[in-house]
Amino acid sequence: MDSGWIRPATRDDPLTWGRREGLVFGLPSEGGMPGPRGLIRVGVWNAKLGAPELVNFIAVEPAVEGAGPRRERMAYSELEPSELDAPERGKRLWTAGPRPGDLATSPDGVERLTAPIEV
Repeated sequence: MDSGWIRPATRDDPLTWGRREGLVFGLPSEGGMPGPRGLIRVGVWNAKLGAPELVNFIAVEPAVEGAGPRRERMAYSELEPSELDAPERGKRLWTAGPRPGDLATSPDGVERLTAPIEV
């Protein structure tokens, strides 16, 4: 843990990032926050449990191929079949690298955590 930041330390850690005294977000992973595949988890850190508590989800709404307006082709990331894990439902979400989540500090001392998410 770096100055209050939560982030995976190894490939086997739950995919959870955030601040000990604030918000956290996570991806579907063993030991991570519960929920269906294809959804980003949003929670708060519970110091008594030493784990995040789920508050809500963020969906990724892919536009499926086909004719017609985009709004009629919108899909649900948690319901769409996975092209990478057939026949599973729910798009796979992941990050790259053994320790995803880059921590940087600006010249004025503001820390920023970046964790690009792939779908």
